[in-house]
Amino acid sequence: NQSSWLMVISCDSLIPATMLWQKLQPVTTQINKNQEADKKVICLTDNSHLYPLLGLYQLSIEPDLKVYINSGERRVMAFIQPMTHAVPLTSNWQHLTNFNTPIDFERACTSLCNL
Repeated sequence: NQSSWLMVISCDSLIPATMLWQKLQPVTTQINKNQEADKKVICLTDNSHLYPLLGLYQLSIEPDLKVYINSGERRVMAFIQPMTHAVPLTSNWQHLTNFNTPIDFERACTSLCNL
């Protein structure tokens, strides 16, 4: 059984889409092979938190997510956490995940050049 997946990349990430896909896509095969039906989100993680906007989402979560949001919930992390398979962030991607200041942006550009 192959599932349909949607790749999500935050607008403040400089991780190349092809590299993110190559890192996360093999996990979809692992999930299907091991019949881990409860794992419907694959995203990057570091030592302190998940990166839900750098991941793959099974399209089958849409109905449940709509119900969750329409019921007034806004904490999407609480919704996805139980169904997440976390993949360790590649160390040289750390500064590419997001940036909020000019210094962060400069650091990201330097990191991008070093890929």
